[in-house]
Amino acid sequence: MSWIESDDAPQIRLGPESFLPFERGLTREWVLANGLGGFASSTVVGAHSRRYHGLLVAATRPPVGRIVSVAKLEETVRAPLHEPTRRAFDDESDDDAHEFELSSNQYPENVHPRGYLRLESFTWGRRPRMRYRLRDLWIEKSVFTVPGANTTVVSYEHLDGPRCELTLRPLVVHRDYHALSRENSALNPHPEAVGAWVTLRPYLGLPAIRMACSHGTFLPWPVWYKAMEYAIEVERGLDFREDAFSPGTFVLRLEPGETCVLVLSTEDPLPGGSRSDPALAQALSTLARAAASAGGESAEAMAAGEAFQRALLGWAERAWLDEAGRQRRVEGSPARMRETARRARHARENDLGHPAGPRPITGGASAGAALLEASAPVGPAGREPDREAAAEGEMRLPEEGLRLLARAADAFWVRGESGPAVVGGYPWNPGSGRDTMIALPGLLLATGRLGLGREVLAAACERLDRGLVPNVYPEVGDQPSYASVDAALWMFRAGDAYVRLSGDEDFLRGTLYPAFRDILGHHQKGTRFGIRLDEDGLLTSGDVALALTWMDARAEDWIVTPRRGKPIEVNALWHFALVAQAAFAERLGYGADASYYAALALRTREAFRAAFWAPALGYFHDAVDDEGPDPSLRPNQVIALSLPTGLVPAEHARSALAVVERALGTPVGLRSLAPDDSRYQGSYVGDRVTRDGARHQGTVHPWLLGPYVSAYLNAHGRTRQTRAHARRVLAPLTQHLQDGALGTVAELFDGDPPHAPRGCFAHARAVAEMARVWIEEDL
Repeated sequence: MSWIESDDAPQIRLGPESFLPFERGLTREWVLANGLGGFASSTVVGAHSRRYHGLLVAATRPPVGRIVSVAKLEETVRAPLHEPTRRAFDDESDDDAHEFELSSNQYPENVHPRGYLRLESFTWGRRPRMRYRLRDLWIEKSVFTVPGANTTVVSYEHLDGPRCELTLRPLVVHRDYHALSRENSALNPHPEAVGAWVTLRPYLGLPAIRMACSHGTFLPWPVWYKAMEYAIEVERGLDFREDAFSPGTFVLRLEPGETCVLVLSTEDPLPGGSRSDPALAQALSTLARAAASAGGESAEAMAAGEAFQRALLGWAERAWLDEAGRQRRVEGSPARMRETARRARHARENDLGHPAGPRPITGGASAGAALLEASAPVGPAGREPDREAAAEGEMRLPEEGLRLLARAADAFWVRGESGPAVVGGYPWNPGSGRDTMIALPGLLLATGRLGLGREVLAAACERLDRGLVPNVYPEVGDQPSYASVDAALWMFRAGDAYVRLSGDEDFLRGTLYPAFRDILGHHQKGTRFGIRLDEDGLLTSGDVALALTWMDARAEDWIVTPRRGKPIEVNALWHFALVAQAAFAERLGYGADASYYAALALRTREAFRAAFWAPALGYFHDAVDDEGPDPSLRPNQVIALSLPTGLVPAEHARSALAVVERALGTPVGLRSLAPDDSRYQGSYVGDRVTRDGARHQGTVHPWLLGPYVSAYLNAHGRTRQTRAHARRVLAPLTQHLQDGALGTVAELFDGDPPHAPRGCFAHARAVAEMARVWIEEDL
């Protein structure tokens, strides 16, 4: 595999060495979001490894209510053959067969078909492209989702070789994306077909599935595919076998140089939803009238069907050009935002009390060794300028990687029923208030969506309840959950980023500042879940039945990491909120407010230093309560050190970072607990209780590399040397963009080597924080 540039799009190209044998191919995934919360996703070899994989995963109540509708396609190609050849890794002889399978499935103790053996290359760019060699015939398959519609378009291009016949059989499961399908009598197996326009209504209460092919015709042929297996569900200790229903096949012929498309949709009645064009609408209307009046087999209906297919192909081509252009603009956002981001960071650090200029490094000569493993240690600050410049140039992070990251960040913006929102992760995390506010600065920088950012912040302000923002919006049910001690505090960081990037003082004055004053006031006097400002100036939460911080793992009735009392990052965020509000007040001309919040911030800072610094340990306590401090070595102190408010003395920050780096550092992020702790668990596998028990007891969280880089640069200064070190830290995670789910960043990794990716294969916080420091620091 290699980084390549083609047609101005950053791409990742995988050859057979990257997806053979079959088990290796299952570990590489891809996902395309549709802007509603729905998506298309699979592995590079075409076989699903998760229940969440599917060609058409629709969001019925955007961004939630997801259903896996059409799981995949079974694809067969028939063609005359003229140059019989055999690939070295093919374990089966083709003899003189004229039929080839492109698809692959895992069944009990068997893989069938084995289309992955025909796969010559997989390219991840603005859409996934799979190129197959069938002796002297070359076919390229690609997929894209239509923004703003629950619609997926699958195309097949005849690249070279003889004319061929292509048979496409859709496999339907049409169920909640957390569930699995079994053969049943409740499913309606009868499709409604008018030429190549097919409607299937599998279950009452769920949307109809609409399928249309630009070539050929549809042949009803119902059949169940039984016991497909999903390897990752086995690791997760869940049911892992599923049955899928197929209503029939699309059969068509492809000439050399010709392209056909198969459109899968739950939109009614047009596949593009609001993006469908008049030509397609007119063609479908004409087809429906002709079939109703003259019959589906009439010459009139046949002619109308051919016209509809031409219109469908034209619509799909225009939809793809629109989507490719939109992605091109997204990829250019980081370059446009870089200078604005640097100015905003510099102003923020000066305004909030943390100097932004370079300072010499004192001590910590091997800082970052654990994160870098075999990388060279950081050298003295006085390196010769020309050598510094050379090192900086060598360590420059690849620009195409940043453009890939911008495209990944774009996938988390969704337009829900109540406005724009941020999805927490794919395939299953619908998002939370905490995820949104942590991710927002990086998403704004990566995609330049300042208008969407304003809408998201405005919606959060409207939903405030006793100083708290909603943390979890349920898939089903009545009310959102407000059970979080930090979501509202992360909102100050997100709001500060938006205002500094946009210069939107009207929004600050009319919306953000009053909302922030409300949040601070409720926290001072006390709000839900025992959240209140204690007499010492630190924020505490007293509800022992809930896990209120981001380390919120809960296994049934077991609160794995309760972190009661005063967690370190919560109080650092509280201090940031006070300092930021004081700066906002000064900016708006509210002198009395500015003095009041500045005095509160000073009181919190002194209490923080007294409560959390542990001189004997050389790092900060993770939390303190009435029973005393918690000395667990966790990465939450890095969050505190990343905030640009000068909360702790620089020498304490450098000491703590050195300890964190040695004990918690891995190439892909920070462990959630030190390995020498008796509670440490180095593997995130097993059933739900086992995984929840390991989630914050050693599992690596890659999003923490963002706070780590900020903390390191805050503590050691921004010099060529320290920025080169930051690049080395991010380099392994940049390489991860070519592994796991291509072009994006996983939610978790095992704490133990080789640090396999776990959890959501695409995570908003991880992508956003990586993008934030990459762009802010111009790495």
